[in-house]
Amino acid sequence: MARGRWRQEWHNGRFGWWWFAGGAWYFYDQPVYPYPEIVSDVVYVDPEAEAAAPEPVPMTGPPPAQSWYFCDNPRGYYPYIQSCATGFRPVPARAP
Repeated sequence: MARGRWRQEWHNGRFGWWWFAGGAWYFYDQPVYPYPEIVSDVVYVDPEAEAAAPEPVPMTGPPPAQSWYFCDNPRGYYPYIQSCATGFRPVPARAP
């Protein structure tokens, strides 16, 4: 059930955190990250939701380049440095 999304809203008369996946809504007391591995006992299948859910767009080409953000004054990377007098500048991310 890895592909889905969290929504905090009403479904089938119950308000809370709902995980939407495969055309069904699964109720949880709070969101679970990165995603739920155990399926909730409370399930609401919305017949209109599956028709309205967009199909995932397949990714073409290489993934977008990732950046870190460095500050020269004071020297350091965001989020360790919260404000930067000279402005943060992107630097290519490298694997450790």
